[in-house]
Amino acid sequence: MTVWKFPLTVADEQIIDIPRVNQPLTVQVQDRDANLWVLVDPDSPRIRVRVRIFGTGHPGITRDMLYVGTFQMYGGNLVWHVFLAGVVA
Repeated sequence: MTVWKFPLTVADEQIIDIPRVNQPLTVQVQDRDANLWVLVDPDSPRIRVRVRIFGTGHPGITRDMLYVGTFQMYGGNLVWHVFLAGVVA
């Protein structure tokens, strides 16, 4: 197992390619960019996972989404919440 970093775009939805055996660890801003750190088994097959990002108070979060973390930008003026929303076929 090892830790990988996945850069995130601040967008409603994006797809990342990630090893199937994984455990999300944290989401943080590094050098002004949002990143997702995940503990992975690099030898496991890759899957495509949908990542959803919501601003505070924005609708659309469902019970089947996995909360990963919250990050702030612009001195806390923008607060974003990151969820994994399932495997993409």
